[in-house]
Formats: sequence, structure tokens, C-alpha cells
Amino acid sequence: MRNKRISPIKIAVIFHETYERLAHKYGYETRKETKLFNASSPNGKLMIEVCREMQGYILSRAGELEVPVIKEEVNMIKKLELRNFRIESEGWELKDYGKVTCKVNPKGDVIEYVSGVAKELKGEQLFTWDAAMRETKKVGKRMPTEEEWEEVREEVVGCGIYPGYLNNSSGALGYRGSYGYYWSSTQYSTAYGYYLGFNSSSSDMDFDNKAYGFSVRCLSDVGELEDTVLSVEEIMEVMKIKGNEIGEVMFGWERKMQAEAIHKAMVEKRGKK
Repeated sequence: MRNKRISPIKIAVIFHETYERLAHKYGYETRKETKLFNASSPNGKLMIEVCREMQGYILSRAGELEVPVIKEEVNMIKKLELRNFRIESEGWELKDYGKVTCKVNPKGDVIEYVSGVAKELKGEQLFTWDAAMRETKKVGKRMPTEEEWEEVREEVVGCGIYPGYLNNSSGALGYRGSYGYYWSSTQYSTAYGYYLGFNSSSSDMDFDNKAYGFSVRCLSDVGELEDTVLSVEEIMEVMKIKGNEIGEVMFGWERKMQAEAIHKAMVEKRGKK
């Protein structure tokens, strides 16, 4: 079972509420302007940073300095590539699906969003199961099996990118912007394949028609990363994709501060070896 790390901002909120509750007991009157915790105020930022340093000090003193991304998050990186799989689409024909314009490959089994979609979905591609298997094999990559998706499926919850799916029978694009679907390499039958469906709060394995167009996420081949030092930008990308535990309540500035602290800890950890 995974040990969940309480983020500094959560500790700051608990500290602030406890401080306000106990202040009158000791004859102390807190300031009106800081009675309500505001993470973006100077006082809130200071409290979060103090809690961050105290948390690091306590954990390091106990010999248990937990650096997200070094252990469990690095294991996730080893298993999944950071971005969705895509192939070169130059020269593909344009086709309208209602108000959405897509590129379609010559075989008609891969589409790419061009316009009529949110900015983050432009360039995202949807593959039939057969196309996904064919194109990943061409470049020496592979999709997770059903069992492998079960191991890491929570990592895509809340990722913020939900390309939806293409019903090739009706030509309809469904759940765009609210749900995402990843093919697995496991077949349910000759006509159906297993997939991972996910949204901002949950994920689930199921199976569906192989003719449907779903996204593809490949397993990474980066190898052993236990001593790898990731850049601040790479750590922030992982935190954004992960979408829970570390990043779920963080402002952009707080995520960057956390990423810088993790990067520093990675450097120090490697230096001790």
C-alpha cells in the first residue's frame, strides 16, 4: 500500500487552523487580516515554506526523507512515457467530424485533431486497436497490457488532457474534453480490446470494439532511473500529469517550489553515493 505524503500546503492549513483555535486559550489575539488562511498571500506563502522546511527536517532527521519522483514517481516514469504516442501526419487528408476538423491517415484508422477543439487537444491522435498495435511495433514501442495498466492507471487520473474517442461506425467524437481512453495491448476477443478509461477523478479498465479510436500511451524504455536527477521542468511535468497527491491542491508557484526542492534532494542523494 502506498504511503501518501502530506503536502506542505496541507500542513500549513492544519497549522493555521490549530493556531487560531488555541490562540485565545493563551491570551493571544491573532490579526484579523490573517484569520482566514490564504495560500497566495505573503503570510500564507511564508507559512507554507516554513512547513516545507520543517517537514524536510523532521523526515531527514528520522532518516526517512521522502522525495516524490525518486521512488514511486520514478517507478511511474519508468513504466509510462510522459506524453501520448503519435505518428507523423504530414500529407494526411482533412476531414470534418461535425464542428471538429481532423487529419486522417491513408488507411483511415488514425485521426489527428486539427481545429474545433481545445488548445491542449490539437495534435492529439486517436487510433483503432489494430492501428495502435501496428504503429507502435514499427518504432519498437508497445502499449501496456491490461495488467500493466492496472498497476499505473491512477497516474493518469486528473492529467488534464481528455481526447475522448472516435466511434468509427457513426463518425461521432464522444466525451472530448471530459474523458480519455487508452488502448491496452491485451485482446478480449478478435473484435474487442481492453482499454483504460479515465477522467478528472477516476479510472477503470473495460473492453470495447477495436474499431473505436482511442489514445495511445506507450511504456517507457528509459531503464533504471533510481539515481537519475530530473530537471525542475521534468519534475513539474510529472507532477502535472500525476494530478493527485503532490499536485492536486498546488498553485503553479507552489508546484515549482516543490519541484525545485525535489531536484535539490535528487542532486544531494546522488552525491552521497
